[in-house]
Amino acid sequence: MLDKVTEDLRRWNNLPISLLGRIASVKMKILPKINYLFSMIPLKPPKQWFQRLDSTTTKFYTRNKKPKISLSTLQKNKDEGGLEAPNFMHYYLANQILYLTEWLNPKEYYNTWLEIEQLDCKHIKLSDLPFITATLKHHNCFKNPLIASTLTAWWKALDITNGQLKTSILSPIWHNPDFKNKKTPLYLKTWEESGITHLQDLFENDKIRSYNNLTQAFDINKSNFLQYLQVTETIKKTTPLDLTTLQPPELAIYMKKISTKSKKLSKIYRALSNTNCNYLPIAKWEAELSITPSTDFWAEICCNTFKMTKNTNLQLIQYKVLHRSHITQQKMHKMGFSATDICSQCTQNTADSYLHALWLCSPVQHFWILITEKLSSILDYIIPLSPNLCLIGDLTMLQPPANQS
Repeated sequence: MLDKVTEDLRRWNNLPISLLGRIASVKMKILPKINYLFSMIPLKPPKQWFQRLDSTTTKFYTRNKKPKISLSTLQKNKDEGGLEAPNFMHYYLANQILYLTEWLNPKEYYNTWLEIEQLDCKHIKLSDLPFITATLKHHNCFKNPLIASTLTAWWKALDITNGQLKTSILSPIWHNPDFKNKKTPLYLKTWEESGITHLQDLFENDKIRSYNNLTQAFDINKSNFLQYLQVTETIKKTTPLDLTTLQPPELAIYMKKISTKSKKLSKIYRALSNTNCNYLPIAKWEAELSITPSTDFWAEICCNTFKMTKNTNLQLIQYKVLHRSHITQQKMHKMGFSATDICSQCTQNTADSYLHALWLCSPVQHFWILITEKLSSILDYIIPLSPNLCLIGDLTMLQPPANQS
């Protein structure tokens, strides 16, 4: 498979396709094959396999040139400064976690396979596996390669999304290897039959239930106070019974929500790819433009790149400007390819910084004046001469009347 992908990308490398077109080609022609492989083979390919695949696609994106924007940045969402190039590791994890949604909400046509997996888990329910910590590695269920690969992918996904593999209110109380009393997991049959199965059942109004409250809520025999102490003290040995520290990771809550919906693979992949960070050189832009915008400002700037025009070539030009990927005289000097960093296109005798090359240089400034004046004349609305608007695409500077919007 990998050899075939490498050969295909090598043949397509000289085609006159832009970066956006190359990413789209990989999505349409390569990604479906890779996803099929991930969905049919539960075992994880070696790390070198992913490295070679990423290296091959990077060479295709850059036409065998040194990349000016890293692959990890290209793989981010568009509102985070990326181009949504496929992240094959995330797609592998999404394909594996897809089985986890069947554990949380089993369908009738999966019952046979789920029953086989349930036999390996013995008393632990499949739906509880995602909410038990890595102590599961020592449980009999982890000997099943399908269960092991799904759980390993789940733990990796939690790490990617800054979640923690820890005990939460969704964790089971009974047969849980995290809660052992004298090396034996807790289990009280009468409590389980009364409806007490997970840690969330021990809480009410953000506080742990008293013994009297518990007996009334679940109709437990009032003579079982020692069992109540046994359960609470055993759990306290490994985790504090404090609701603020027992909140499940956001990814776990999201997985329970999408377990009954369609397009689950795409939704899981988006959840893994959404980092809530921006990968533009924000600090440099803010320093040069003397701005201190809100947290949502740069996400909107990234989205404007693809809203202002449908022409992919123009979108790519604006994208490269935001990432400051063009080579200036100053950068050439720092790399040792130029004897001076002074701009050769004007008489200002100043360093050819990125802002100078795109805005402050005299010929460039004259160009922007002509552009803004021409647009103002055509639109019958004054277009401000500002680097915020002309360079990074800050459309908030445009406030035309309602009849012109």
